[in-house]
Amino acid sequence: MTVRVLGLLPLVAGLAIAAPVPSGGSLVHGRGYSGVIFPASSPEVRELLDIIMSPSEIAGYWTPGARDVEALESRLGRTLRESRKHPELLVPEVRPECRAYFACKMAWIREHLTEFRRQYVGIVRKDGAKLIYVNCFPISVSEELWPTDWRSQLVQVFDGSWWFWRILYDVDRGKFIRLETNGEA
Repeated sequence: MTVRVLGLLPLVAGLAIAAPVPSGGSLVHGRGYSGVIFPASSPEVRELLDIIMSPSEIAGYWTPGARDVEALESRLGRTLRESRKHPELLVPEVRPECRAYFACKMAWIREHLTEFRRQYVGIVRKDGAKLIYVNCFPISVSEELWPTDWRSQLVQVFDGSWWFWRILYDVDRGKFIRLETNGEA
């Protein structure tokens, strides 16, 4: 299995650092994460309509900055740890009989958190709330199996279980509000 290695930008005092990519987005790197921020003008963001939110909930898009991503990432591990005890924090519709399953899987994601590449898209909800949609997928996917460039196209995979997951972050509240994963074949 071959792995495409990005030239990493230096990390200064744990801060997120961004660099432009050909799609008009920005590569962003920080302690334990790397990804790309898609600009609001990217045609890729329009594909989000049915992925994690109803189109009737979306008012528009915005472009998050490296500091927005840094704030989000600084809270992600802690939120996943807290969701082990309270999975309904990230999966509001979790049934009582499924709580242990979700708690276990969220612990697994947290344990492997540095093994995921991220894509960040800013969404404006109808009520004016600014959200960041984070699409997460394994870094180790080979180029032969990956037909698209993750830096310029949203990665969408069917199946794949917990290796492919998405989470919404409410910027103004500094809080994650929903996590979804792929199913298992």
